[in-house]
Amino acid sequence: MDSKSLVIARIEGKLKMNAISLKYIAPGCLIAGAALGAWVIANSQNNPASSGTNWGMVLVMILVFSGIGILFSALKTRNDGRILTYAQSQPEKIVWIYHQIVKVNGVPQENMTLGDDTGKIYRLPIRRVKGQNDPMMDALVETFPHAVVGFSYDLQKAFKRNPQEFRNLNKHNN
Repeated sequence: MDSKSLVIARIEGKLKMNAISLKYIAPGCLIAGAALGAWVIANSQNNPASSGTNWGMVLVMILVFSGIGILFSALKTRNDGRILTYAQSQPEKIVWIYHQIVKVNGVPQENMTLGDDTGKIYRLPIRRVKGQNDPMMDALVETFPHAVVGFSYDLQKAFKRNPQEFRNLNKHNN
């Protein structure tokens, strides 16, 4: 599979998961939380002598907050369809690519971060197998050859200041 096909397949996979999250997972958690909540409230009114932790309400809270979290996460990344368009026909729109490791609940998660010429940031998850690099890392650099590659705080400032001019940094660094 060539670099461009790999990038397009990975972006399409991410978009498909976002659609599934929005259509099924988030609403499922919210509906299950609401139904369980109604059942717990109805049963607690029938049995007022019960004391201690109401594990049913704890489960309701977990379901509802999980649904809200999944919903916000999927909505936050809904514009990722643009990078699919960029990979297919407008590679010059991506001006910056860098590797990023972020800790979420103490668990490191790796992303390749892409910045476009409008100043928007997109993240694609990286999959490592037994310490080997994900081929996606190199494929992104090949698919978007005009992009500046790497991270520094000076690059971050330059990108925030003027993403349109940011691509010119690549010309000066070659």
